[in-house]
Amino acid sequence: MFLVKVITPHGVYGETEATILNVTTPDGVRGILSNHMPIVTPIAIGKMSLGMEGDSYSYRYNYATGSGMLYFRNNSATVLVDEIARADEIEVDEVLMEKEHLERMLQDKKLEEHVRNGLKKDLALAKIKLKVARMEND
Repeated sequence: MFLVKVITPHGVYGETEATILNVTTPDGVRGILSNHMPIVTPIAIGKMSLGMEGDSYSYRYNYATGSGMLYFRNNSATVLVDEIARADEIEVDEVLMEKEHLERMLQDKKLEEHVRNGLKKDLALAKIKLKVARMEND
Protein backbone atom coordinates (compact mmCIF):
# COMPACT_ATOMS: atom_id res chain seq x y z
CA MET A 1 0.00 0.00 0.00
CA PHE A 2 1.19 3.54 -0.68
CA LEU A 3 0.07 7.12 -0.19
CA VAL A 4 -1.43 9.07 -3.09
CA LYS A 5 -1.57 12.86 -2.75
CA VAL A 6 -3.32 14.94 -5.41
CA ILE A 7 -2.47 18.62 -5.75
CA THR A 8 -4.07 21.19 -8.06
CA PRO A 9 -3.32 24.90 -8.51
CA HIS A 10 -5.97 25.48 -5.81
CA GLY A 11 -4.16 23.36 -3.22
CA VAL A 12 -4.33 19.80 -1.94
CA TYR A 13 -7.31 18.03 -3.52
CA GLY A 14 -6.97 14.93 -1.36
CA GLU A 15 -4.86 12.14 0.08
CA THR A 16 -5.65 8.44 0.24
CA GLU A 17 -3.96 5.07 0.31
CA ALA A 18 -3.98 2.65 -2.61
CA THR A 19 -2.32 -0.50 -3.83
CA ILE A 20 -2.64 0.47 -7.49
CA LEU A 21 -2.75 3.83 -9.25
CA ASN A 22 -3.48 4.10 -12.98
CA VAL A 23 -2.88 7.37 -14.80
CA THR A 24 -3.11 8.40 -18.43
CA THR A 25 0.23 9.50 -19.86
CA PRO A 26 1.07 10.72 -23.37
CA ASP A 27 2.29 7.14 -24.04
CA GLY A 28 -0.85 5.40 -22.70
CA VAL A 29 -2.04 4.21 -19.32
CA ARG A 30 0.62 3.58 -16.69
CA GLY A 31 -0.03 1.48 -13.62
CA ILE A 32 1.85 2.02 -10.38
CA LEU A 33 1.94 -0.66 -7.69
CA SER A 34 3.47 -0.65 -4.22
CA ASN A 35 7.27 -0.67 -4.27
CA HIS A 36 7.41 0.61 -7.86
CA MET A 37 10.77 2.06 -8.82
CA PRO A 38 10.99 5.86 -8.58
CA ILE A 39 9.38 7.53 -11.57
CA VAL A 40 8.51 10.98 -12.88
CA THR A 41 6.10 11.03 -15.81
CA PRO A 42 3.77 13.53 -17.46
CA ILE A 43 0.04 13.03 -17.09
CA ALA A 44 -2.22 13.63 -20.07
CA ILE A 45 -5.89 14.57 -20.00
CA GLY A 46 -7.60 11.29 -19.18
CA LYS A 47 -8.80 8.88 -16.56
CA MET A 48 -7.08 8.20 -13.25
CA SER A 49 -8.13 5.33 -11.01
CA LEU A 50 -7.16 4.09 -7.56
CA GLY A 51 -7.66 0.53 -6.32
CA MET A 52 -7.16 -1.42 -3.16
CA GLU A 53 -5.84 -4.96 -2.77
CA GLY A 54 -8.51 -7.42 -1.78
CA ASP A 55 -11.21 -6.13 -4.09
CA SER A 56 -9.63 -7.60 -7.24
CA TYR A 57 -8.57 -4.08 -8.09
CA SER A 58 -12.15 -3.07 -8.73
CA TYR A 59 -11.38 0.57 -8.51
CA ARG A 60 -12.53 2.49 -5.51
CA TYR A 61 -12.23 5.83 -7.22
CA ASN A 62 -12.30 6.99 -10.83
CA TYR A 63 -11.30 10.51 -11.77
CA ALA A 64 -11.11 12.72 -14.84
CA THR A 65 -7.84 14.65 -14.83
CA GLY A 66 -6.33 17.50 -16.72
CA SER A 67 -2.66 17.44 -17.62
CA GLY A 68 0.13 17.41 -15.08
CA MET A 69 2.90 15.27 -13.59
CA LEU A 70 3.19 12.13 -11.47
CA TYR A 71 6.05 11.67 -9.02
CA PHE A 72 6.47 8.31 -7.30
CA ARG A 73 9.19 7.52 -4.78
CA ASN A 74 9.42 5.54 -1.53
CA ASN A 75 5.81 4.31 -1.77
CA SER A 76 4.48 7.83 -2.08
CA ALA A 77 2.76 9.18 -5.20
CA THR A 78 2.27 12.87 -5.79
CA VAL A 79 -0.12 13.74 -8.60
CA LEU A 80 0.08 17.35 -9.78
CA VAL A 81 -2.76 18.18 -12.18
CA ASP A 82 -4.34 21.37 -13.42
CA GLU A 83 -7.83 19.93 -12.86
CA ILE A 84 -9.41 16.81 -11.35
CA ALA A 85 -12.94 15.58 -10.70
CA ARG A 86 -14.03 12.34 -9.06
CA ALA A 87 -16.74 10.53 -11.04
CA ASP A 88 -19.46 11.29 -8.48
CA GLU A 89 -18.55 15.01 -8.47
CA ILE A 90 -19.16 15.45 -12.20
CA GLU A 91 -22.39 17.22 -13.14
CA VAL A 92 -23.17 15.45 -16.42
CA ASP A 93 -25.76 18.00 -17.63
CA GLU A 94 -23.36 20.91 -17.07
CA VAL A 95 -20.51 19.11 -18.81
CA LEU A 96 -22.76 18.23 -21.77
CA MET A 97 -23.70 21.90 -22.15
CA GLU A 98 -20.03 22.91 -21.89
CA LYS A 99 -19.04 20.30 -24.50
CA GLU A 100 -21.67 21.52 -26.96
CA HIS A 101 -20.63 25.13 -26.39
CA LEU A 102 -16.96 24.31 -27.01
CA GLU A 103 -17.81 22.39 -30.19
CA ARG A 104 -19.76 25.39 -31.50
CA MET A 105 -16.90 27.76 -30.67
CA LEU A 106 -14.40 25.54 -32.49
CA GLN A 107 -16.41 25.90 -35.69
CA ASP A 108 -15.28 29.54 -35.91
CA LYS A 109 -12.58 29.56 -38.61
CA LYS A 110 -11.29 32.97 -37.45
CA LEU A 111 -9.96 31.73 -34.10
CA GLU A 112 -6.28 32.25 -33.43
CA GLU A 113 -4.30 29.05 -33.07
CA HIS A 114 -3.57 29.46 -29.35
CA VAL A 115 -7.27 30.06 -28.64
CA ARG A 116 -8.24 27.03 -30.74
CA ASN A 117 -5.68 24.88 -28.89
CA GLY A 118 -7.07 25.96 -25.52
CA LEU A 119 -10.61 25.16 -26.63
CA LYS A 120 -9.48 21.74 -27.88
CA LYS A 121 -7.89 21.01 -24.50
CA ASP A 122 -11.09 22.07 -22.70
CA LEU A 123 -13.14 19.89 -25.05
CA ALA A 124 -10.91 16.87 -24.43
CA LEU A 125 -11.34 17.35 -20.68
CA ALA A 126 -15.13 17.67 -21.04
CA LYS A 127 -15.23 14.43 -23.03
CA ILE A 128 -13.18 12.50 -20.47
CA LYS A 129 -15.38 13.85 -17.65
CA LEU A 130 -18.43 12.47 -19.44
CA LYS A 131 -16.74 9.13 -20.00
CA VAL A 132 -15.67 8.81 -16.36
CA ALA A 133 -19.07 9.91 -15.02
CA ARG A 134 -20.92 7.45 -17.27
CA MET A 135 -18.61 4.57 -16.28
CA GLU A 136 -19.49 5.21 -12.66
CA ASN A 137 -23.20 5.13 -13.42
CA ASP A 138 -23.11 1.87 -15.42
